Amino acid sequence: MESIHLLDQVFYITAFLLGTSLLYIFSSKISFPYTIALLLAGFLGQLSIYIFQLDLTLSLSPDFTYYVLLPLLLFEAAMHINIHQFKRQFKTVTFLATFGLMLSIFVVAIILALFLQLPFAIALLFGAIISATDPIAVLALFKTLGAPKRLSLVADGESMFNDATAVIAFRLISTFVVAQQAFQSQTLIESTGTFLYVFLGSIFLGTMLGYFTSVIVKRIRTDQILNATILTSLALGSFVVAEHTFHVSGVMTTVIAGLIFGNLARGRMKQHVIHFVEEYFGYLGFLSLSLVFFFASFNLDLGLFTSSLPTLAIVVLSVLIARAVSVYGTVFLSNRLPLFKNEPNIPMSWQHILNWGGLRGVIPLVLVYSLPDTFAYKQLMLQFTFAALLFTLFVNGLTIKGLLVKLKLHLPKNEEKIIQDELNLFNLEALRKKLQEIPKREFDQSVVKEMDHDLLQKTAIYKHDILLLADSQTFLLSLKMEALEVERNKLRSLYEQRRFPEQVLYEFESELDLQQDALEFPQIYTTQGVNKKGEVKSKKAFRKRVIMFRRFIANYSFISKLLHITEQDIITERYTLLRARLFTSYEVVEFLDRLEKQFPKTKHIISAINEVRQIQEVHIKDNKNGIVEIANEYPEYVNAYQKKIISRIIES
Repeated sequence: MESIHLLDQVFYITAFLLGTSLLYIFSSKISFPYTIALLLAGFLGQLSIYIFQLDLTLSLSPDFTYYVLLPLLLFEAAMHINIHQFKRQFKTVTFLATFGLMLSIFVVAIILALFLQLPFAIALLFGAIISATDPIAVLALFKTLGAPKRLSLVADGESMFNDATAVIAFRLISTFVVAQQAFQSQTLIESTGTFLYVFLGSIFLGTMLGYFTSVIVKRIRTDQILNATILTSLALGSFVVAEHTFHVSGVMTTVIAGLIFGNLARGRMKQHVIHFVEEYFGYLGFLSLSLVFFFASFNLDLGLFTSSLPTLAIVVLSVLIARAVSVYGTVFLSNRLPLFKNEPNIPMSWQHILNWGGLRGVIPLVLVYSLPDTFAYKQLMLQFTFAALLFTLFVNGLTIKGLLVKLKLHLPKNEEKIIQDELNLFNLEALRKKLQEIPKREFDQSVVKEMDHDLLQKTAIYKHDILLLADSQTFLLSLKMEALEVERNKLRSLYEQRRFPEQVLYEFESELDLQQDALEFPQIYTTQGVNKKGEVKSKKAFRKRVIMFRRFIANYSFISKLLHITEQDIITERYTLLRARLFTSYEVVEFLDRLEKQFPKTKHIISAINEVRQIQEVHIKDNKNGIVEIANEYPEYVNAYQKKIISRIIES
């Protein structure tokens, strides 16, 4: 944009922001993928310049895309992934993102070498460029249609990690191809060592940066502007530091930093700060996405496609075949090998979505533009990359919705539908209470009665829907899942009121996570031993391991002094954990009482409510006993804790 004066720049920036906003509104109204709308807008812009003979030069530099826009998109996506839910499918996702991606690279290379007579090394380079997927448009559709959350998690996780693998593979292959180094065993060994250094170094660096940033954020947990500023520096800084200081993968480092920070820092920031940060990064993601996809087509040299269409058709076909081999082949193995037996299988219907939803996006563009202009095959790589990218975005992107509907993956499970209907019942109950509190003198009572009648009719509809869906087992499962959500919400509320420390939040949430696993995937977790509380004996959640390590070092005085951990801290944490369990169980019992009033004469519903209530009453009894034992054994610790909490309450 160097040739444009400052005022012109401001004008075009304003036009771009306004135009993308209107485009987003329009595409949302007609349920059209926003990324594809951006590509069409870019083509339209290029066409307008040609028709009206405008003297206008606008471009987006590859470096700006790589070092600014890409880190923001990666960090924003990684920050929202729940590390415990991700761990459910960790081996499957990483298998897809490593073995699956390498499989895709070689399939593309073999097809192009056979049918287009390309040198195998050049075909291999293109395979590394084009195999990284970008499911942004598909994930947005998942949210809109209500596709299974685990499917979204697998698609998102695979995409983020195969982006990192693709960048590393591209670096390794380009060492031989672009730099024209002779292939020697010594060079291969050195490259393999470099690969391991980059892969493991990226994970370590991302973990450290994410962890230490979460420690800093804990000190400023109420300042939303400062938190957003620090997170922006983490997103951009982790990428640059990784690439230029430690010479590891910026993509993987930023993804790991976002993943670690997003899971550790949520308990360290106030709820309104978390909401602000999510909105802020949502906007940065929207802006970055808009810039990348608009300028991808706006600056595209259409002369690249003047060569024979059969050649481009073979390129596109090779990419589609490679993706299919990658997904179906990799999942076939992961669903059967003993290594993956403690993870839920990927159903065939999900495999179809993962295959067809493997759209190409930002990473292939960044990689192909990073090739030096002196590289003889750069124009060919650009041509192939844009052919595959545009095909997957326009054809796959526009037909994936139909595939989701055909496979009935847009329909929520009965348990989820029941839970939503129950929440709607309680919302209607709250509305009716507010309606009854309206001053009688201010409004016509016939209008109030009419509105109350409408609310009662809606209540009857939701009750009818629940009764249709709720056989005894389905309703019991939905009730247990909803009880966990009630506990989780109450836990968060107590933590916001500073009733217990961060470690208690992590430990209790990890227990709830494991109980949810046991409910959602009983075929896997019941074989590993689930006790009466629903806790999986042989598996420890990520955050729970942190707590166990902390308790371990407390037994060694020199380490505990170094880390400022005392016996009182450990005892107080245990005491507050029992109190948190007690109060959340009380909350569940209150919820069950309210639900029972909605279905006073339905036997199987009352039976399920009583079963869940009995479980909670056992929890209440056990936790009360535990609290009394600690209070009798460590009265000074308990008194100190209660004084601290009372002071917080009266001072707040």
